[in-house]
Amino acid sequence: MKRLFLLSLLSLLPLAAENEFFAMDNGLSDVKTIAGKAELLNELGYDGVTWRPGNTGETVREMSAKGVKVHALMLNLPVSNKEQAAPLPLADIEALKGTDAILWVQLTRKGGDDADAARALRRLNAVAKPLALRIAIYPHVNNHVESLEEALRVADLVADDNVGVSLTLCHQLKRQGVQDLAPLLKKALPKLFLVLVSGADTGDTKAMGWDKLIQPLGNGSYDVGSLLKTLQELDYQGSLGVIGFGLKQPAKDHLKQSIEFWRRVSTSSTALVFLIAGQSNAGGVAAFSPESNEKSGMAGKHPTTPGSTAKEVGIPTTMDAYPRSFIWGRGFERLTPGRNLKGGYNDPDRHGIELPMAMLLEKKHPDADKFFIKHGPGGHNLHTQWKAGSGSDYRSFKAQLDAAMADLKKRYRNIRVIGLYWDQGESDKAKAAEYATNLRALFTAFRADTGIPDLRIFVRKLIFQHDDGGYAPIIAAQAEISEGDPNAHLLDLDLGSNEANFKAWAWTDNNGHLSSKAYLELGNRIMSITGPNQTKNR
Repeated sequence: MKRLFLLSLLSLLPLAAENEFFAMDNGLSDVKTIAGKAELLNELGYDGVTWRPGNTGETVREMSAKGVKVHALMLNLPVSNKEQAAPLPLADIEALKGTDAILWVQLTRKGGDDADAARALRRLNAVAKPLALRIAIYPHVNNHVESLEEALRVADLVADDNVGVSLTLCHQLKRQGVQDLAPLLKKALPKLFLVLVSGADTGDTKAMGWDKLIQPLGNGSYDVGSLLKTLQELDYQGSLGVIGFGLKQPAKDHLKQSIEFWRRVSTSSTALVFLIAGQSNAGGVAAFSPESNEKSGMAGKHPTTPGSTAKEVGIPTTMDAYPRSFIWGRGFERLTPGRNLKGGYNDPDRHGIELPMAMLLEKKHPDADKFFIKHGPGGHNLHTQWKAGSGSDYRSFKAQLDAAMADLKKRYRNIRVIGLYWDQGESDKAKAAEYATNLRALFTAFRADTGIPDLRIFVRKLIFQHDDGGYAPIIAAQAEISEGDPNAHLLDLDLGSNEANFKAWAWTDNNGHLSSKAYLELGNRIMSITGPNQTKNR
């Protein structure tokens, strides 16, 4: 990864604060009352909702009581070559006076052409404009206007600044396929009043069903983050919404997922990154609790050391405790204990240093998103598998790092790499004399490939090898390099003997793997070294 690439992240700004975020009413079908819908939207943090004619006045009152805005009223306007105009829902339109809502119009096919569509919009505008209500054309497949391009064509015929257009991503993909939207959005910007997004897949989107084109935000392979970045770069000032048509999940679930994605890409300008590399103690096998260890079937031979588990030292093991923490897997996923921490022993209820670090960072930086990139396979050495630049583990870690940073680049102004935790050495006894040379080369490679010449590296000292002199050169190299490198820090938990170290820091007796208690102590030491303002912008 080139240094220029990382520095370019500084140019990414969050979407403007004026971009309010709303939900379409079709994603709330399982919430039966208007008051219930308003309560849920308020609870989740949505700015507003769209509505349809029928009881608009009541909806405005109920939503307003919960601090939720009616962003738009959905209307169908026939495009007919007949002179007689279709009736308008005047009571619903008039109920929006003073709300700054938009009349969001689908132009349904009734035998007319563009001139007829423009005439119908002018009639509606004669009602809307005196009420200070703008009109936006809603592109929808199988209507007279199916895409943003077509909406612009009709809006230009109307020739009134009060009549604009909207982008509906799912219909754009269905009608036009995957395209570079930047030039089109730039052209549309003066008339672009609303943008409606969803998670979606890429590929032959014209042939896809709505289940592929309408998903909660964060799902699907289509890069919605880049679309939002494009809008940010264009200084788009309108509101954005998420569609919920056809989704099977309860409204509370899919709307929660979508707004969490929105917050990540729109309101957080900083991503905090913590890197973890090494062998099994980097991967981590610390037990969640004595009960989880019992459940794993290991308690008979390997009971947990009393007071050593996450439960006993106060490290939470539920996803809710880590609302803004993510770990790299198949893309970044919410950090979820019991599912994706990549611990050892084929037991999902194990962890490494990522869990206490997430806990500590959530407390210290509650408004920032935290990201962990971790590679810690068991029994792997530095002289071959982690060999700087070329070893299989090094290449695997770098591939994850490159992909992860490219993902973050799409969404964050600053990427702040707190540092890299290095926990390895037990597998290099046969090449102990070469360890110092190999470790220096590794640190040089890490810094070159992250583009951070002063990357902090935290080296966990080996502490369970007091009875084997073959490890002495490795322990000495850890201390020597950390002492001579101003950005390397030795994390030394050594109490002077194997017996004392096993009792204090191992998850089970006479086992060289760290406990939750040890990882928490290491996390606290790392946090004391970095301090609140010492991570670097990249």
